[in-house]
Amino acid sequence: MRDPSHIDLAETGTNDEIHITSVLVRTIPKALPRIVADVGQMDGVEVHSQDATGKLIITLETDCLGRVTDCVDQIGRLEGVINATLVYHQMETSHRLDEIIEVESLPQHANAEKVRGAP
Repeated sequence: MRDPSHIDLAETGTNDEIHITSVLVRTIPKALPRIVADVGQMDGVEVHSQDATGKLIITLETDCLGRVTDCVDQIGRLEGVINATLVYHQMETSHRLDEIIEVESLPQHANAEKVRGAP
């Protein structure tokens, strides 16, 4: 068994890994259209939201952690980007993403009735 403290995080994935990451990008507002176009050309990157103040919310879908960090760094170096901040990261195996989850088996939230709008 490998010692986790000695794993090279930049090594390629097992081809069964899917890394899903959300990133908040702050830009200079007048550079926003060009940055959206540049980011939209990157493999595995999708722009979900943007606003006139220069904020973008994007997701990355990659096959290894090293590609996540490389992509965030690449976005952060685009001209007009103030910063790119990783907000969320989850790694799953591809077969886990295909599993059907039974709703009844999910834990109930303590405020589930309030969330559903019950009085």
